[in-house]
Amino acid sequence: MLVFLSHKEILLSGLIAIGGVSITSLVYIGLVKVGVVGDVLERIGISLGVMFSYIFFFQYYLLKQYKKQKQRLEQEIMLRKVSNSLFYNVLEADLTLDKVLGDNSLALSRFLGTHNNSYEAIIEAIVHKLVREDFQEEYLQRFSRQNILKMFASKQTNFEYEFVERSDGVNYHWVKTYVCVYQDYHSGNVRIVSHVKNIQKEKERELAFINQAQRDSLTNLYNKMVTQDLIINTLENIKPNSKHALYLIDLDNFKNVNDSFGHAAGDIVLTQIADKLRQSFRETDIVGRIGGDEFLVMLKNIHDLDVVAKKAEQISTICREIIGKNGHRIEISLSIGICIIPLDGQSFDEIFKKADKALYKAKNRGKNSFAFYTDLN
Repeated sequence: MLVFLSHKEILLSGLIAIGGVSITSLVYIGLVKVGVVGDVLERIGISLGVMFSYIFFFQYYLLKQYKKQKQRLEQEIMLRKVSNSLFYNVLEADLTLDKVLGDNSLALSRFLGTHNNSYEAIIEAIVHKLVREDFQEEYLQRFSRQNILKMFASKQTNFEYEFVERSDGVNYHWVKTYVCVYQDYHSGNVRIVSHVKNIQKEKERELAFINQAQRDSLTNLYNKMVTQDLIINTLENIKPNSKHALYLIDLDNFKNVNDSFGHAAGDIVLTQIADKLRQSFRETDIVGRIGGDEFLVMLKNIHDLDVVAKKAEQISTICREIIGKNGHRIEISLSIGICIIPLDGQSFDEIFKKADKALYKAKNRGKNSFAFYTDLN
């Protein structure tokens, strides 16, 4: 068994070795001068000198090893401090034994109130106490012990996952988990190391960029392409027996506004109409600008067809008068074509064409009105 001496002990041993060599050399020189040294004593002196020289170099080697060991220890302490500063963000576990490892993992267990070292128990606690509800099912599936072992068996050793959790136990933030799966060299067990990073600021920038790309630059409503995609997605996932309404809205004689008051005034009209439409519908509904003075709205999950007509009357009334930049009033009227889903169709192209025909009917009535597609029959 190798025993490492302290720094002082190694230095002291080295001094003793040097002293021993020095004393031996002096004694040998003195004996030579007085003529006492014979062949035997000469050999003893040389042997002692060599022995002390070996001791000296051995102590020098130990000193170098001590310095290396000290440096490694300092690096380990530094890394451990960094790891501990991550709070519970590092999770280590032996999946084969269903057991968490390391101080951070045990601290996480105490933080969650599980009071045991089971990996599966901690994952379930994370799901129920930290992960936002709309991510819980997927998180549980991705981080289940069975799923990760299956991934490792198929040679997949790492993955990333973004979700929303209450990192501090109170406020929700976007986070990303980096996961590494490996096989322990000594035991052969499958182990996992995961690290959680707060990406709230990056996600906000990403979502802002996506939102900007999805929005009409003037009105901040959904643009034509996104409006169509959102309606198509809704149509593809319609629940049985549910009903929805599609409004195709057109501003009457909008060209006259631009000609009479200028394009800046026309932009104010479009912006205020967009604001009034946004306020008239729910966040779950789809409101978009699909052309210069055309808007498309999908009113979701209606239970009474009378509500559809009342909503058309409401938006026609509130959009009738717009306040211009200089305080002057601009009178506006709307023509609206309406179709009912799935009564009038279930594909985007079909319902849009029928809403457009209903809009044409409303225009022919003298504008400033609305019409259902069923009115055409």
